[in-house]
Formats: sequence, structure tokens, C-alpha cells
Amino acid sequence: IIPNLSFADSATLNNGETTTSQQNIDGNGEFLTISNNSTLNTGATKPANVTGNNVDVTVESGSTITSNKVSVFADDTSDLTLTNSGTIYATGTNAIDTKGTTDATIVNNSGGTISSNRNTIRISKTGSNNTTGMTITNSGTITARSSGSAIFGTGANNTASITNKSGGEMTNSDSSNATVRVGANSTIVNSGSIKNDVSNDAIKLYGNNSTITLKDGGIVVGKIGALLRTGSTLKFN
Repeated sequence: IIPNLSFADSATLNNGETTTSQQNIDGNGEFLTISNNSTLNTGATKPANVTGNNVDVTVESGSTITSNKVSVFADDTSDLTLTNSGTIYATGTNAIDTKGTTDATIVNNSGGTISSNRNTIRISKTGSNNTTGMTITNSGTITARSSGSAIFGTGANNTASITNKSGGEMTNSDSSNATVRVGANSTIVNSGSIKNDVSNDAIKLYGNNSTITLKDGGIVVGKIGALLRTGSTLKFN
């Protein structure tokens, strides 16, 4: 185990051990790569703390970022790219929290797992800055293990474009929260499975003017909720 310090700038953790130092990716164009069955675990919060623009965070197969709360945190940044082929999880809330980000991209590849006990990917705002232009593409598993949502948009003005590919799974089991909740002007395309309990919301539109496309072979278990929302479209393809 590498001692608990705090480091900044680009880093590649590939020694096959556990690093307990918070990685502060605070410069534009920097990167963080976890590979070779390595683990980043501060035991507290924000082991990957992103405040720079145009940052790449990559978790390769067999490697892990984990914490008690918020394993990957991005605050008021633009053009973050997060690619996961391994495991990103939190024993508490939020495996990933994007606050006030612009044009962030999250790709969860086949075999990749992103999970927490509640609100696994949180799309939120910082001050008056909403998260906009978020793109999430899932071919693996995104799950809220206990309560909350697999993908949770906190407000009507936090927008996202979500593609759940064939073989991708998004799951939760919570009567109070949808599996996927998005704000206005968002899109959801499902070719995989989005599952809650059958009487609960699988998808909830928390804003107006969004589009849901359900493709052949895709599975949705639960309801699609858009109460008091206008201008949205449901397509079957």
C-alpha cells in the first residue's frame, strides 16, 4: 500500500498495488490511468478529484477506483472523458459526481461496473452552473445497490444524452427513485436493459423536451414517468 498523501498532475497507477493518496487532476489536458490490476482507494472521499479541463480518467480491466463516498468527482470542468473497463464503486453514495460540468463523457465498456449504494452517477450543479452536454454510453453495468438511482439528475436543467447499448444493464430497486432520471432536453436510447421493480419508475423525465428511444431487443422493467412535463417524445425503433 502506498502511503496516504495528496498528489497532483497526470498519473499512471500500474504497480498492481493499492494507492491511498488522493489524485488531484487539476491542470488542463492532464490524465489519470489505473491499470495492471491496481486500485485507488483513499478510504474516505474523492480519490479521483478532477478540477482541470480536458482531463482523461481511464480505469482498465481488472483495476478499481473506490471510496466510501464519491469515487470520481468533477467540479465545474469541461470536456472530461471518463472511460471504465474495470470497477468504479462507492460503499456509500455516488460512484461518480459531476457538478456543473460541460460536455463530459462517461463510457462504461462491456465488463465494466459502476456502482454505489445510492445515486451511482450523479449529474448535479455547482452554484448556478448546471451540468450540460453530458454523454453517458453504457455497455457494462451501472447499478444502485441499495436505494436511489443508477443515473440521477438532480435538477430539471441538468441535461444528459444516455445510450444503453445491447448487453448494457442499468438497475436499481427503489420505489422512490427511478433507475434513470434526467433533466430537460435530454435523450435516452435503450438497446440493453433498464430495470427497477415493475411497479416503480425505470425512467423519469425531470424536465421538458426530452426524447426516449426504445430499440428492438431492449428491455425496460418499470414505468416511464413524465408527470407534469411537456414537449417530450417516446419512440419505438
